[in-house]
Amino acid sequence: ISYEEKKIGRKLLIILLAILCLGLFLRVYDLAGESLWLDEGDSIRVAHLSFAGIIEDRWESGHLPLYYILLHYWINLFGDSEFSVRFLSLIFGFFALFMIYKIGSTLFDKEAGLLSSLLLALSVFHIRYSQEARMYSLLAMLALCSFYFFIKLLKKRNLIVSTGYILSSILLIYTHVYGLFIILAQNIYLVTLF
Repeated sequence: ISYEEKKIGRKLLIILLAILCLGLFLRVYDLAGESLWLDEGDSIRVAHLSFAGIIEDRWESGHLPLYYILLHYWINLFGDSEFSVRFLSLIFGFFALFMIYKIGSTLFDKEAGLLSSLLLALSVFHIRYSQEARMYSLLAMLALCSFYFFIKLLKKRNLIVSTGYILSSILLIYTHVYGLFIILAQNIYLVTLF
């Protein structure tokens, strides 16, 4: 790698870090500004149940349990204040910024990855759901992870990529029923290839 390529690589890394910092700031800003609303209160109620209680409650309500299990352990460690319970979703939203960068870089180039990450960092819709004690930012992050490993699988199959795809897709399905549409879309694409 030449000196110029290293210099460009460092510049792109600095831009990515700036985008991630901006995205983090926008998601942390006023995180506990509003009181919890009905669905967030329900998330906390479910998270206070035992592990078996969460599974049973989500089975009866027709929802999937992964987010509530994670929130259960998060609350045990950090409490159930408005800031704390919303911070878990913020973490997932933040990692989604990096994952969309990886997808854009894999499909096109690093500049496309940076633009994708910037657009998601500034997305009011994504910021809002990254500040809510609900499963939507986890759903977005896992969908991006699943697509990232799916794209990698199409290019080259190996154990790490296959494991990443299977794990992220299973977690996606256990987060929200809409995760099935992501898997379905990927399978439809595979069918069109053959």
